[in-house]
Amino acid sequence: MELEEALATLKADLDTVTAAGENSVSVERLRQYLDHLNAQADRSREARQQWHEIGLENFRTVISAGKETINAIILINGGAAIALLAFLGNVLNHKNDGLVRALALPLLLLSVGVLCGGIGFGLRYLSQFFYADIKSRTWTRRTGHGFNGAAWLVAVAGLLLFTWAMWATYAAVTSSPTY
Repeated sequence: MELEEALATLKADLDTVTAAGENSVSVERLRQYLDHLNAQADRSREARQQWHEIGLENFRTVISAGKETINAIILINGGAAIALLAFLGNVLNHKNDGLVRALALPLLLLSVGVLCGGIGFGLRYLSQFFYADIKSRTWTRRTGHGFNGAAWLVAVAGLLLFTWAMWATYAAVTSSPTY
């Protein structure tokens, strides 16, 4: 219970006592009443603290999940790009220029996917920077939401680029006459 609430409750209860025809209040009963209000305030403070701790833990979980998602995007795109480069080295030994040209697009897509992961890290940092505004101004929250949304879009783009690159690699390898 906040101070304003406690005062409003006290005034309302005094009005009730006055309406009942009482002009004075016993000191002992007033102390009991104030003890009751204090107990309500303690319960309210504890509840706010619990909600605050739950909110912080949820926030940490979301931050961790975002970081792991961006790490996964960098890992799958980077790993696939490295594997494709190794495969291209082997293809070059067999002098299959058509397949090398066909695999250039998937390599580019995977590289841009890694770039998306790096950009996602930057956007994630910026969103947290604006969310950390102690005064919690509206424009900083909105800016944080904007950077957070952009980070999500870049993450989805990184996953879509990986999917496109895998499809393009499949198409290039299956359409190549010989390896």
